[in-house]
Amino acid sequence: MAGEVDFSEIAWELDMSTIFISSLPFRADEAFIRNLFSPYGRVVSVDLHADWVNPTHEPYAYVDLETSDPKLAVDALDGQKFGQNHIRVHQRVILPTSAVKTV
Repeated sequence: MAGEVDFSEIAWELDMSTIFISSLPFRADEAFIRNLFSPYGRVVSVDLHADWVNPTHEPYAYVDLETSDPKLAVDALDGQKFGQNHIRVHQRVILPTSAVKTV
């Protein structure tokens, strides 16, 4: 069908510096996240999303980490318990537009 994407032909590309963290505890702030990731490389930036006034969703963040192997941080931190939360840590997956083929 025209306009559909053939996912079997897509070459996935990992952005080796941006990491996504979800299920953060509400006490998490930028300093908490920087301290969490600093053993794995230089934390370039932290983009924290949380609503402390009306906390209906758990905080999440994006971390730009300068490191040769961000997978070390992902493997070490994914599933770790902080307070009542087991945080989820993932490398950001980018689908390059040049790899998308329509059928």
